[in-house]
Amino acid sequence: MKITFICLANSKKHGERCIAGIELEKNSNNQWREIRNEDGKPKWIRPISSGENGQVEEKLVKDVHIFDVVEIDLIQRMPSGYQSENVLFNTTSLQIIESIKPQKTTLERLISNNKDCLFENKGKAIPIEKIHTLQNSLCLISIQNPICRFDETKYQFRLEFDYNGVIYDLPITDYKFLKSRVQKENEPIVLNEQIYACISVGIEYKEWHYKLVAGMIYEF
Repeated sequence: MKITFICLANSKKHGERCIAGIELEKNSNNQWREIRNEDGKPKWIRPISSGENGQVEEKLVKDVHIFDVVEIDLIQRMPSGYQSENVLFNTTSLQIIESIKPQKTTLERLISNNKDCLFENKGKAIPIEKIHTLQNSLCLISIQNPICRFDETKYQFRLEFDYNGVIYDLPITDYKFLKSRVQKENEPIVLNEQIYACISVGIEYKEWHYKLVAGMIYEF
């Protein structure tokens, strides 16, 4: 069974990659439209491998970018607790169908804006004993006046932003952004006043599940 999705997360994961997005289908006018769940929310998908943590080999997705329309052959849907979006796929089947230019009208349809906080709490992570309360691990949000900085103590780029009156400070794992910073390490980091970010809940690390900025859209 073939599944098509728009890529909204393209992240580094255990030396390999993690991609995710929202499932699409074509309407009667041959235009791509997002598939929605029974609750009316966009239907997220995270293709995974059969490896221990589900990461996808970098060589398989090296040409995939955020807002590409990607097609895969589904083997099995494999929801795992809070990571309800996981699907096992035929790794030889991945194809980039087309690339779409990000537009605000499209992005606004896809955002999750009906929550007061990110993944049921206002912190940077979810404790392991609370992770069972989550029904999903991916969302797209609109962010105003983000601040991006490099944390030398943790040796990672982080994004600070206000979401519904709560200040978050989360690590960035967006592959394209991190790659661009290697090439422009001495240049200041400048983002738009408004950006869109895909926030993901990671796997357990020292009894916590950390929130990550897995995709950033700041050129539209």
